[in-house]
Amino acid sequence: MLEAQAYTILDGSSVVASGSITLASGGSTVINVPNGLNPYDTYTFSTTGFASTLNVSGNRASSPC
Repeated sequence: MLEAQAYTILDGSSVVASGSITLASGGSTVINVPNGLNPYDTYTFSTTGFASTLNVSGNRASSPC
């Protein structure tokens, strides 16, 4: 049985989006940063849980994180 993993997207220390993802082996998903945010700011995507821990930073003006 797949287990959902919680994620957060931060702008500095403020959470701008959060939710959960459930992916099968080899699966993929798209998580969007909410509209209205500065596309040149740096955002951090963070998730921890059953599958692994991931922290990625980048801005929306460059290639996707």
